[in-house]
Amino acid sequence: YDRIEIPPVRPDVTRVHQYQGECPCCGEQFAASPPDGLKPGSPFGRSVEEKVIYLHTIHAISYQRLSALMLDMFGVSISEGTIANILSRAKEQVDAAVADITAELRKAGVIGCDETGARVAGQKYWQWVFGCATAVLHKVAPSRGKAVVREVLGEHVPAVWVSDRFAAQTGHGESRQLCLAHLLRDAQYAIDAGDTVFAPPLKDLLLRAIDIARRREELQDNTLYQYRCRLDRDLDDLVTRPADSRAGEKLRRQIRRVRSELFLCVTNPGCAGDQQRQRALPPPGRNFQELCGAHDYAESAGKKGPQRGLETGFTLHNPKACCPSVGLLPPFHTALHSAGRGREALERSSDVEH
Repeated sequence: YDRIEIPPVRPDVTRVHQYQGECPCCGEQFAASPPDGLKPGSPFGRSVEEKVIYLHTIHAISYQRLSALMLDMFGVSISEGTIANILSRAKEQVDAAVADITAELRKAGVIGCDETGARVAGQKYWQWVFGCATAVLHKVAPSRGKAVVREVLGEHVPAVWVSDRFAAQTGHGESRQLCLAHLLRDAQYAIDAGDTVFAPPLKDLLLRAIDIARRREELQDNTLYQYRCRLDRDLDDLVTRPADSRAGEKLRRQIRRVRSELFLCVTNPGCAGDQQRQRALPPPGRNFQELCGAHDYAESAGKKGPQRGLETGFTLHNPKACCPSVGLLPPFHTALHSAGRGREALERSSDVEH
């Protein structure tokens, strides 16, 4: 049998001594140059910076707690101000990746989008997520309007736009696939409100469509076409039945208006109707003042708290992470190596004299 232990983690410190002097012949002053990878500046190497970026961005550990964690687990004493500086330097590196992600989205034929509320330094903001088969982009913005979508996509109009029925999510694609996960939630609400005529069969119909869409790669095109025709016929029949509750009748009227946008996912190979992109969103109610950075150190950078939080936090998402439609790719480790600026990780604990 196995027993697993984690060995003690201790910081590896390399001290550099630089000597200077004066030539006894000509009197010229000279000084030793620092060794490669050990230039003066912040004492924290790349391995420390990588851990700070990863723990703060992926695990939403606030500056104060991260400072304590680094000391308790790694024996590294690091201030909250230094953490803020590390994240600011990393942002400069990741901005190029954000541009690549945006360019990838602007070429996609199918894009899913959702938004959720976020608190940034005590203010109400919105976290948007845009996902396609090869990239996921998170954007925190003060607006929940269409302007955010247009800012991200520019002039690009995807063939299929996957979203809920929120007004700001309309008109962005040539066609739209409604999020069936949202509709399932609405159907369950009507059921809980007492509806027995419309909402229960609608829920069964939506679950059937999701199951077919998930098995799409195993089925022939003509089989999928027949399945979709059957789903459309069943939906046409269902929306003619008056519901027996107020919530059910309201839902029935809403479904009648969008009946043509429910089952595109059955026959479109790039479309996921159960809104897998929603899993890329953080849990509701997460405080982005902690996630994106305490604003106590914002003034030293000449920025206000919310803006600094956004810039040091949510532009640090891996372009292909968190997208279940393409599988869970390495979440952040690859990006850390390019984002963690500073000296290379110190390899030994010794003194270096130059």
